[in-house]
Amino acid sequence: MAALDFTVSVASDTFIPTYDGNMAKVAEGHRWYLGFKKSILPDRKKLIELLDLHQNGTLPWDDFALAVSQTHEKRMGQPFRR
Repeated sequence: MAALDFTVSVASDTFIPTYDGNMAKVAEGHRWYLGFKKSILPDRKKLIELLDLHQNGTLPWDDFALAVSQTHEKRMGQPFRR
């Protein structure tokens, strides 16, 4: 199952790891090696805050979607100069 998961993760158009373990790091590294395919690294802490606000009814859907997009626009796994 791990091999299948890795193969699908590497071949997909966009990769969003649900757990920041070794498998996610290996898949993301391989995707970088293949030419920086789109990988979104979620900010779990901020997502939970936004989800709580939305579920409590204090943050409408449009504002929630915009906040999630803005939070993750710099977390797309793009190349950076070292």
